[in-house]
Amino acid sequence: MINADEVLAKHKDHAETLAMKALILNGLKKKTEAYAMIQKALFSNMSNFSCWHVYGLLNKSHKKHDEARKAYLNALRYDSGNLNVLRDLSLLQVQLKDYEGFAESRRKIMQARPTELLNWTSYMVAVYLTGDYKTALEVFGTIEETINGIENAEKKPKPQEKNEIYLFKAKILEDS
Repeated sequence: MINADEVLAKHKDHAETLAMKALILNGLKKKTEAYAMIQKALFSNMSNFSCWHVYGLLNKSHKKHDEARKAYLNALRYDSGNLNVLRDLSLLQVQLKDYEGFAESRRKIMQARPTELLNWTSYMVAVYLTGDYKTALEVFGTIEETINGIENAEKKPKPQEKNEIYLFKAKILEDS
């Protein structure tokens, strides 16, 4: 916190530093001070995605889920491709059983990083949760092609990971 205070001594309205200090205060269980700090940060720069992201994190930590969702969406308004905000939003959406929103967030993450198998798998699960079994099976087909095309032994999924994906395919087929 000393470094944040040093920056704030020179630039008292530096929005991102105020937001980080709010996170620290929240971690120290100083809820009132944390909210005062993040409000000061937002008033200093309403279009800073970091401030909105931190505001979402604070609200989520205090179980204010609707406010957290709004804050994450505001953060994405100012930085639509931010994967950290999208990931946090998607976790909140699945927790709130907003499966349509969850699928959309996971789709955006998957499109931003299509080479990561985890993103495809998460998208497949998200689509499955919406009840769109056809699309979930199509995504599974892409995952299967990707797995079979990996030649680097270090990047190949372990046998148990592969088995889990195939078991999930069976679950999709059973439910459909």
